[in-house]
Amino acid sequence: MDKPFVVLAGSERQVVPGARLVGPADPDEEIEVTIVLRARVPIDGRPAPARLTRAEFARTEGARPADIRRAEAFA
Repeated sequence: MDKPFVVLAGSERQVVPGARLVGPADPDEEIEVTIVLRARVPIDGRPAPARLTRAEFARTEGARPADIRRAEAFA
Protein backbone atom coordinates (compact mmCIF):
# COMPACT_ATOMS: atom_id res chain seq x y z
CA MET A 1 0.00 0.00 0.00
CA ASP A 2 1.41 3.40 -0.98
CA LYS A 3 1.83 6.11 1.60
CA PRO A 4 -0.15 9.32 0.92
CA PHE A 5 2.98 11.43 1.43
CA VAL A 6 6.76 11.24 1.44
CA VAL A 7 8.80 12.42 4.41
CA LEU A 8 11.78 14.44 3.23
CA ALA A 9 14.87 13.97 5.36
CA GLY A 10 15.70 17.18 7.21
CA SER A 11 12.22 18.64 6.73
CA GLU A 12 11.01 17.88 10.25
CA ARG A 13 10.07 21.03 12.14
CA GLN A 14 10.01 21.72 15.85
CA VAL A 15 7.02 23.48 17.36
CA VAL A 16 7.81 27.14 17.93
CA PRO A 17 7.66 28.07 21.63
CA GLY A 18 4.30 29.70 22.36
CA ALA A 19 2.62 28.23 19.28
CA ARG A 20 -0.92 26.96 19.67
CA LEU A 21 -3.25 24.90 17.52
CA VAL A 22 -6.03 27.06 16.07
CA GLY A 23 -7.80 24.30 14.18
CA PRO A 24 -7.37 21.54 11.63
CA ALA A 25 -5.89 22.25 8.21
CA ASP A 26 -8.35 22.54 5.31
CA PRO A 27 -7.77 19.42 3.15
CA ASP A 28 -9.09 21.29 0.08
CA GLU A 29 -6.67 24.22 0.41
CA GLU A 30 -4.04 24.37 -2.31
CA ILE A 31 -0.48 25.43 -1.62
CA GLU A 32 2.19 26.63 -4.01
CA VAL A 33 5.69 25.19 -3.85
CA THR A 34 8.82 26.40 -5.58
CA ILE A 35 11.57 23.89 -6.32
CA VAL A 36 14.98 25.37 -7.12
CA LEU A 37 17.27 22.98 -8.98
CA ARG A 38 21.03 23.21 -9.04
CA ALA A 39 22.63 24.80 -12.07
CA ARG A 40 24.14 22.61 -14.76
CA VAL A 41 27.59 23.96 -13.88
CA PRO A 42 28.64 25.98 -10.83
CA ILE A 43 28.32 29.71 -11.55
CA ASP A 44 30.56 31.01 -8.77
CA GLY A 45 33.58 32.88 -10.06
CA ARG A 46 32.71 33.01 -13.74
CA PRO A 47 31.26 35.97 -15.60
CA ALA A 48 27.65 35.85 -16.71
CA PRO A 49 27.12 35.54 -20.47
CA ALA A 50 26.14 38.84 -22.13
CA ARG A 51 22.92 37.62 -23.77
CA LEU A 52 21.33 34.26 -24.21
CA THR A 53 18.04 33.18 -25.70
CA ARG A 54 15.79 31.12 -23.44
CA ALA A 55 16.82 27.99 -25.34
CA GLU A 56 20.53 28.82 -25.01
CA PHE A 57 20.11 29.55 -21.32
CA ALA A 58 18.29 26.27 -20.73
CA ARG A 59 20.95 24.35 -22.64
CA THR A 60 24.01 25.96 -21.04
CA GLU A 61 22.92 27.34 -17.65
CA GLY A 62 19.73 25.51 -16.72
CA ALA A 63 19.27 22.42 -14.61
CA ARG A 64 20.40 19.04 -15.83
CA PRO A 65 17.62 17.09 -17.62
CA ALA A 66 17.99 14.23 -15.12
CA ASP A 67 17.42 16.65 -12.22
CA ILE A 68 14.32 18.02 -13.94
CA ARG A 69 12.95 14.50 -14.48
CA ARG A 70 13.54 13.65 -10.81
CA ALA A 71 11.70 16.80 -9.69
CA GLU A 72 8.82 16.08 -12.06
CA ALA A 73 8.57 12.48 -10.85
CA PHE A 74 8.49 13.70 -7.25
CA ALA A 75 5.89 16.39 -7.91
